[in-house]
Amino acid sequence: MTISSQPDTRAAPPAPQAQGGGLPEVWRRRLLAMFLLTLLLPIQLEVASLRLSPYRFYLLLATIPFALALVTGRGGRVVPADWAMFLAVVWIFLSLVYHHGTANIPYAGITGVELFGGYLAGRLLIRTPQDYRRFIRYFLTALLLLAPFAAVELFTGRMIISELLSRVFTVGANEEGTRLGLSRVQAVFQHPILWGLFCSLAAANVFYVYKGRLARIALRMSLVIGMTFSSLSAGPLLSVLFQTLLVIWHFLTGGRWWLLISICIGLYILVDLASNRTPVTILISYATFNPVSAWYRINIWEYGTAEVMRHPLLGIGLNDWQRPAWMVHPTVDNFWLLMAMRYGLPALGLLIVGLVANLAAIVRARLDEAGRTLRNGYLIALAGVMLTLGTVHIWDALLAAIMFYIGAGAFFYTAPEPAAKVDQTGPPPASRRGAEDSPTRSPEAAGDPRRRPLPYTRAHPPQQYGKTSGR
Repeated sequence: MTISSQPDTRAAPPAPQAQGGGLPEVWRRRLLAMFLLTLLLPIQLEVASLRLSPYRFYLLLATIPFALALVTGRGGRVVPADWAMFLAVVWIFLSLVYHHGTANIPYAGITGVELFGGYLAGRLLIRTPQDYRRFIRYFLTALLLLAPFAAVELFTGRMIISELLSRVFTVGANEEGTRLGLSRVQAVFQHPILWGLFCSLAAANVFYVYKGRLARIALRMSLVIGMTFSSLSAGPLLSVLFQTLLVIWHFLTGGRWWLLISICIGLYILVDLASNRTPVTILISYATFNPVSAWYRINIWEYGTAEVMRHPLLGIGLNDWQRPAWMVHPTVDNFWLLMAMRYGLPALGLLIVGLVANLAAIVRARLDEAGRTLRNGYLIALAGVMLTLGTVHIWDALLAAIMFYIGAGAFFYTAPEPAAKVDQTGPPPASRRGAEDSPTRSPEAAGDPRRRPLPYTRAHPPQQYGKTSGR
């Protein structure tokens, strides 16, 4: 037997905590579960005139560590979307301080924590395909656990969870309301529309995370649709319908999205030319159960956009907006419009730039089949929510949840290579291949079209890629 004096330069399998490229996998799993739990606890505490709920405590503690982890490379590289989101929050902070002075700095800070902290949580806690699948599983588990309480509230109007917690804590407001002879469910959120939109986020993801398993898809979609319906809100149901139609289009056409976009642009122009109403007002009018509510929302759009034009730079802050005396309610049922009204067009523009930069990078990412499948679910669900935000406003826990979801999508193009970097002086070809293949990157992206990585499953964790040749 001959013992070589040369050091072994073969790549060692990466430690489990390194596979997410940042926080250890076990910590990502725990912090993700904690984040979802804090979103679903409807309790509140008053601290220094601030209303702090569990998710706000979580983000207050986690935002700075998450930001440091991101800038030090533990959440993948810093990307343009990160800068745009950060600058949007800075502009919002400046707008609030400009309008309300330094006395309102705590509120401005907590607003920034909800927006940017939620985004950072998604960036840091979702780093691999396993993380994303885990997030969807946790999400559906939460809906399943809340389903019995939602059913009781739907038929009786009683909010069992809030009733129990109110014996010890202050809980959120109960927005009583009925439609179709049923009580509108808000479950653990402050308004039924928030609950419905939260539930709708899972719709498209169910089709793709469980692709090929029809029984599981049917059961989980029944849960998602049932919980979304319990809110008795048109906006969330519109989101589920829109997502379902996009899923059907994808399966019928093989994902010819540019054709669909061209058709939508053509229809928009046609409606704009043929109707005495704008396409936006037509969408608003059909995105509600109540014709009176639709008419009111159209007026919100008209007078709200006029307010934006009067204060385009820094908005109006938290001040009331100008409208006719008969519009007694100050509510603005349009997230995008309210962002521009409160904080100015630069804040809205930076938020949209961050969103578009993130989406563009996700679309350009070269992924394997498993990665493309998850990407389809993510993008369709996000499209449904973004459309619905034109007819509803979101705040508190749901705002943090949506920002989390936006940040989570960055893993598609910032996910780390699964194998450890090896010595460049000449490791064996097999170990180099392991360093090149990624659970989300396509074989072509690795530079060798002949290479076909194994399916990305629990049976083949990331470090196994490249050990079996596909030649």
